[in-house]
Amino acid sequence: MPELPAAAGAQLAAQLAELGEEFQRSLPARVGQIEAAVMALGASWGECADGEGWRCGESCEAALRELSAAAHGLAGAAGTFGYPALGATALQMEALARQLQADPAARVVGSASARETFARLLATLKAAVDAAPLLISAAVSAASVGGLATAPAPRPAPVLVVGDDE
Repeated sequence: MPELPAAAGAQLAAQLAELGEEFQRSLPARVGQIEAAVMALGASWGECADGEGWRCGESCEAALRELSAAAHGLAGAAGTFGYPALGATALQMEALARQLQADPAARVVGSASARETFARLLATLKAAVDAAPLLISAAVSAASVGGLATAPAPRPAPVLVVGDDE
């Protein structure tokens, strides 16, 4: 695999650092989206209670889809930007949501257990976000994603070149 020229590596590192900072700023909203889906799921289970257990209607299906999608997005981005524990927790939430989507019997038999698991994983996500160090531009460098450069270079000032080719 050919190496990037130094300038391209530095530019990539700067872009990754900017994206990492944007990701960190998005963490509270991302976890909030997951929390809202967990709460919606719990509410749908409460609404559907009967003598045989919980039935999962459309509101439950929608909550599971939202939870799965939000957890999937967080899991991928967290791994990319150097938060492996956060990503692993989100991946566990996604896996449980997908299991419940695929196996309606698990919703009935394991719903109390699933509630407890979602609550525990959500608490873990919140704690990880609260403990996440603030990113600085050099925190996410190309070196952290493949060794393309050692640190991001400052952005060059725009330059207007006016010349006469004659």
